[in-house]
Amino acid sequence: MPKLMKEKRFFWAFPILTGALALHAAVLTPNPNSLLPGKRVLILDGTSTSHAATRTAAFAKIQAIQTAVGFTMTHLTAVTSVTTAYLNNYDIVLFDYFFETQLTTATFQTAIKTWLASGNKGYIGSHTSAANEAGEGDWYRDRVTSRR
Repeated sequence: MPKLMKEKRFFWAFPILTGALALHAAVLTPNPNSLLPGKRVLILDGTSTSHAATRTAAFAKIQAIQTAVGFTMTHLTAVTSVTTAYLNNYDIVLFDYFFETQLTTATFQTAIKTWLASGNKGYIGSHTSAANEAGEGDWYRDRVTSRR
């Protein structure tokens, strides 16, 4: 399988969560056949103060989904201690207004690259997590978000 196709497989989680992330969306009854219950989700929060209110509102919606559906969630605001072994504990990683990946540590960059390449995982990037910042890492933009 071509590398790019393999790396795109992790987008399966996108429709699971994003459909419920609209800030004014009605709460729906969870689907009893959903694959989300029992999943382990890591939320990586961005630190941009220009998006603080929206990021906080999005996180509140994620918490509401967690309560309704029943997945396990960990919330981090810093990635300095995130390693490949740490990420391997999660099924889905959500970048919640998390951008400027060029400012992250080499350890984190290696960890997220390895985790994404392992397949059968889910990645979600909310809003400016699309790698459109000046100096954003090519690996992230070209292999994760496909934004140029």
